[in-house]
Amino acid sequence: DLLKLAITSDGAFVYKQISPIGRKRVICKLEQDGGGMWSATDGVHRWKLLTAAVSFFKGNPEDEVIILIPGDAPSKWAAVENIISK
Repeated sequence: DLLKLAITSDGAFVYKQISPIGRKRVICKLEQDGGGMWSATDGVHRWKLLTAAVSFFKGNPEDEVIILIPGDAPSKWAAVENIISK
């Protein structure tokens, strides 16, 4: 996303979203490795996921996960939009 940074008089950083980038929605399978790290895979690609996002949706391995990825650039990370429990 395109962000604008404003630095306040007390030195705090405030970011404002100017415009979002194009996103692509992908349905994947939720996986967890031996170290507890979560990922989503469509069988060809694999994206890393934040543990907090998977926990929020109460995800379990093998659940269906809907992720958002950049529409025009490769990415190693994805945002969790929803998890559908199996």
